Amino acid sequence: MLAEGRSHKEIERYFQLEGDRPIHELLKRERRKERKVEAGIPLCRQGRQPKGAMFSGAEKEYEIKRLKMENELLRDFLRAAGRK
Repeated sequence: MLAEGRSHKEIERYFQLEGDRPIHELLKRERRKERKVEAGIPLCRQGRQPKGAMFSGAEKEYEIKRLKMENELLRDFLRAAGRK
């Protein structure tokens, strides 16, 4: 739409956007992403991973090792507390 020569206000009205300069902010975010890609900086996904997200091999091994250590620590704590 910008290439067609429409103004930011016209685009805002068309998409029924509200707020302080939403088109300007959107374009600024997109340009920032483009600069990062050109510089070779990988884009990171924002937010929390999906529930069934798959780990890579190294991450999976690290997670298994961490959980085993945690289980061992909890077992030792229960023995020290006299529960088992």
